[in-house]
Amino acid sequence: MRHVSIPSGGRYPVLRSVAILWLVGAAISGIYGLWQALVTLAGWQSQMAVTTGMSLGARIIGAALWLAGTFFAVLFCIGIAELIKLFIDIEHNSRVTACGVSSSSTVATTPTVVPQPAGTGDGHRMSSYLEEESAESALIRGH
Repeated sequence: MRHVSIPSGGRYPVLRSVAILWLVGAAISGIYGLWQALVTLAGWQSQMAVTTGMSLGARIIGAALWLAGTFFAVLFCIGIAELIKLFIDIEHNSRVTACGVSSSSTVATTPTVVPQPAGTGDGHRMSSYLEEESAESALIRGH
């Protein structure tokens, strides 16, 4: 039986926590931005701006600006969190590849047939790609 020496997802717990905090920050930014858009649209007294006495058109534009800013803030926070996760996954995959250890969550893959140029023997460098995972099985596994 083959034992994996590097558990998947077990490295860098602090970075994973930071990524989770970025996702929490995205949720908080989204809630706050929606609240401020509602406050601006309704014309209530706000900490950020005084919207009482503004015309309806100005309040609509202000609410739209709050929604646009909220969208980009949430997108930025989620992007940072996903970049952190991406770098952790790249490190893990690089380490597994370098060690020659297969991940414990592998499934049987269908061999991909790669055409070899004429005149190459079995020692050609493209022959190592014959056992690569197909794109369809990678999508099914979620990679």
